[in-house]
Amino acid sequence: MIDLKKLNRLTETKLITAEKFTALESWLGETYPKESLDGAWEKLLFNHFHDIMAGSHTDDVYRQAMNRYTSVVDTCDEVTEKALDTISRRIDTSGLRYPLLAFNPLSFPRTDVCRYIAVFREHVENFSIHAVLYPIEVRHTTRDF
Repeated sequence: MIDLKKLNRLTETKLITAEKFTALESWLGETYPKESLDGAWEKLLFNHFHDIMAGSHTDDVYRQAMNRYTSVVDTCDEVTEKALDTISRRIDTSGLRYPLLAFNPLSFPRTDVCRYIAVFREHVENFSIHAVLYPIEVRHTTRDF
C-alpha cells in the first residue's frame, strides 16, 4: 500500500517535470509529445480513483495500478530525456573542457547534491561553475587509458 502511494507521488512529480521540459523543447521548435503525456496523465488520474488510493482494493487491482505507474514513469523518463537532449544541444559548451549541464525543474534554487560519474583522461582536483570553484570527491580511479 505504501509503495503505491510513493509511486503515485513519484509519477506526479515526474509528469510535472516532463511537462516543463517538453514545453521548453517545443518552444525551441520541436513537436510537443501531446499523445504520450496525455496518456500518462490518464493512467495517473485513473489510479487516483478512491478505492485504489485508499487501499481498499484486491491484489490484482494493486498490480494493475503499479503497472500503470511504471508505464507513466517510463513515458516521463523517455520524453524528459529527449527534451533535455534537445535543450542541451542548444547550449554552447565549446569553450569548456569538461562540460556538465545540470537542470533544475523547480521554480527556486536548489542546494541538492548532484551526483555524476565522469571519466577523465587526466588528474582533476576541482572544477568551476560560472567562475566559482567547487571541490570534487574522487571515489575510484583507474589507469585504463
